[in-house]
Amino acid sequence: MDLAEAVKKAKATVGEVFAGEGVGELRLEEVVFATYGDGWKVTVSFLRPLSSGGDAIAVAFGGRTRYHKVVEMDSRGEVLSVKNRDNPSG
Repeated sequence: MDLAEAVKKAKATVGEVFAGEGVGELRLEEVVFATYGDGWKVTVSFLRPLSSGGDAIAVAFGGRTRYHKVVEMDSRGEVLSVKNRDNPSG
């Protein structure tokens, strides 16, 4: 699996896993070739509406926040995990 295929697979996986949750603006953030298993770690981010438990002002104005997910795949493109990545802005 090459880089472009890994990115395409990661975006498709995140889109499928989080379908129905109002996600939007899916974008690539980072790609790392995992030399220990000839696979990939692809970080993808997306916007999702804030829940009612979030910042009340942002929720009132239809606020959304960006979430980051790391999709780990083996060399064949099999997804091994989808994990949270800490928000880089804090």
